[in-house]
Amino acid sequence: MKMKTGKKLALFFLSACIVLSLVFGAMVFAGAAAVPTSESISELTAAYSYVENEDEMGTIAVDAQAQSIDAEEYVMFYVFRNVDDISDPTNGRQNAPVVMKTLKASDVLTGESLSKDLPLTALKLSGKCVLRLQVANRENNDWVAAYITTAIKLNANGGTLIGDEELRARLGFGVLAELGEEVRAAREYYSLAGWSATADGEVIGSDALVTPYGGELFAVWEQLTTTVTFNSNGGSGDMQSVVINAGEATELPASEFTYAGTRFVGWGTSPEGPAVITDGEEVTLDGSAAELPLYAIWEDIDVYVVSFEPNGGDGEMIPLEVEDGDTVELTANAFIRRGYKFLGWATSADGAVVYTDKQEVTISGADLRLYAVWKQNNIAVIYSPNGGTGLMTPHKMSSGDTITLDPVAYTCKGKAFIGWSTSAGGPVEYEDGAEFTIGEKSVVLYAIWKSDARALLFSTGGGSGYMAPLKGLDTGEVITLPACAYTRNGYSFAGWSTSVGGPAVYQDGDSFTVGETNQVLYAVWVKAA
Repeated sequence: MKMKTGKKLALFFLSACIVLSLVFGAMVFAGAAAVPTSESISELTAAYSYVENEDEMGTIAVDAQAQSIDAEEYVMFYVFRNVDDISDPTNGRQNAPVVMKTLKASDVLTGESLSKDLPLTALKLSGKCVLRLQVANRENNDWVAAYITTAIKLNANGGTLIGDEELRARLGFGVLAELGEEVRAAREYYSLAGWSATADGEVIGSDALVTPYGGELFAVWEQLTTTVTFNSNGGSGDMQSVVINAGEATELPASEFTYAGTRFVGWGTSPEGPAVITDGEEVTLDGSAAELPLYAIWEDIDVYVVSFEPNGGDGEMIPLEVEDGDTVELTANAFIRRGYKFLGWATSADGAVVYTDKQEVTISGADLRLYAVWKQNNIAVIYSPNGGTGLMTPHKMSSGDTITLDPVAYTCKGKAFIGWSTSAGGPVEYEDGAEFTIGEKSVVLYAIWKSDARALLFSTGGGSGYMAPLKGLDTGEVITLPACAYTRNGYSFAGWSTSVGGPAVYQDGDSFTVGETNQVLYAVWVKAA
């Protein structure tokens, strides 16, 4: 059957059986010898079967073994719920019993067991639940109150139980209260966070009640941790703290602190030392301390300087400070020298290369001064015909040299040379015979050509003589028209026309804009007076 609780009480119980144990306090009334006592019943157990639907019926199965029950005596069973005062389960008769059953002495056989089913309505055990047992006769009666209890199995869940594996708990009481303050489980490197209804569940709260189903509680563990902090102890720098799980071997980070004139030798647990942990050592902590401060331990050492000389070059390089006996990687060369290539470092201004760029060097006993070693570059000015033909010899130079460019010796059919450029497509940057200063790399100068495709022709217009056409003109180019060299008997020159028989539109010396095709100007004549 499904179990229902008032506050998520369906926690953790596997078995549907309850063992009902009676804790009897002897209550002997002074007076008549025939007064019964709780000793009249040696054992009483009950199994409570819970139902959710109140229209159904559950049962308490009673198994009573009688001892000396007098023929005049009888036994009455009561079950109360939500009881505040255990000494008086009726609470001034405000609480009526949920279950009541009377067994007569004639129903109880001395020395034998008797089972009876007691009808009851559904119980919702949202508080304390009490079983009352009353033994009575004609003169007096005696009763004792007993809790309905269940067995809860304790599971260490990876740890070790301390004490009994089974907890006897009272129904309707708080689970944590029934567990009490006693430590019932332990686990190395962990603290007990509480108990859960499942192996991987959450810790139950104080409102969780013992329910009618027997079950199992699982220990919930919280791993112990230690926060390791790092103190420079007079040095400089910063390091983040590290959280280490107890029992787990963990490699500490390498020291990031510095202290001029000293060497880091390890970590101490006090500023005075000694060093008990080396740099980057693997440690295992037991978690007994929440924090572990570590202090950098230093020892004095000699420090030497590695300096760099440009030796004809330009620039600056910061010297290196190196502890005696340490190995350091040389700083990458930052010097430059026009027309020269850096080869490495020498120990004298005119010495040979001893150390290559960024080589590792061990410093011992003295400062080290290094000199840049240079080799002059072989660079050149190279002439390119850029579509033309011919031969021109390159100039071999040193960086920074200035030369006069050779006259062009290339030719290009149908085109005229107009200058040199550092790119094949131009524009012209240097004229023929110009001065040129080279940088640190070889340079190619490209011949730039201008097409001769545009021409301006002159027609006599009926006169005589010769005028050479103007060639090598560019579209859009503006030229000055030459004086007319033609003559015609009986006529005088009146100007130039753009068509045969047309009017004069240009005069000698006028500006003329070259078109996109070859053009013809026609001489215009007028009769002489």
